[in-house]
Amino acid sequence: LLESAIAIDSLYGPAWGSLGFVLFRWDRDFAGSLEAYDRAMALGVDSGWGRGLLYATLGRWDDAVRSYRGAVDENPLSRTIQDQFGFILFCSGRYEEAAEQMEMVGEMLGGATSATLAMSYIKAGRTEDALAQAVRLAERGEGSAWGAYVFAALDSTATARRYLREALELEPDRGVVHAIAATLAVLDGREAALAYIEETGAAFPESLDYVDCAEELRELRGDRRYIALMEQVGFPGRGAVGR
Repeated sequence: LLESAIAIDSLYGPAWGSLGFVLFRWDRDFAGSLEAYDRAMALGVDSGWGRGLLYATLGRWDDAVRSYRGAVDENPLSRTIQDQFGFILFCSGRYEEAAEQMEMVGEMLGGATSATLAMSYIKAGRTEDALAQAVRLAERGEGSAWGAYVFAALDSTATARRYLREALELEPDRGVVHAIAATLAVLDGREAALAYIEETGAAFPESLDYVDCAEELRELRGDRRYIALMEQVGFPGRGAVGR
């Protein structure tokens, strides 16, 4: 339908923006999606949110941050976009800013806690704040994959392994694989993390969308097995060092 609309009026920017999202999310045509988003932008439609998600999927975290800043400016009351922006900031290594963003999101949600906030505190060196968030996460019993990551980073090995066992019983998805793999890297080393990524990626390729979000996994860039897997699942160049 979108292609039909574009065929009728090739200058209708919103159709190009919507096509960009469809090509990215459902067809996994990343190059085609970028072209559609570029065409939409040339016609005055800035699909910052969709473009930001695409960049995040490709591991282009700095580009994702730039796109999300625009999306937040356009949609300041969207809790979803604000929450995702906090995650993008964390993945890009902007830990202090991520913590501030997630604190604001928590206020928008009535004081809700989040693993993204806890991990941002840890990476920013705010251990006491991170521990307080981790305790709240444990009390709520939510987010087993991220909970494992948080407690592993806090050297609470037994708690981290309990959360990890729970997470491994669930079907992998793009929101948790990086957290599980990072937890394995902390607890059992790089080889365990890479083996999990290979096994999961072979069965659920889309679960690797944000796999290099975690700092603990970025050292895998440049590994021949990692590069081969990224190319196999449709992320050519994703394993390049320094991206």
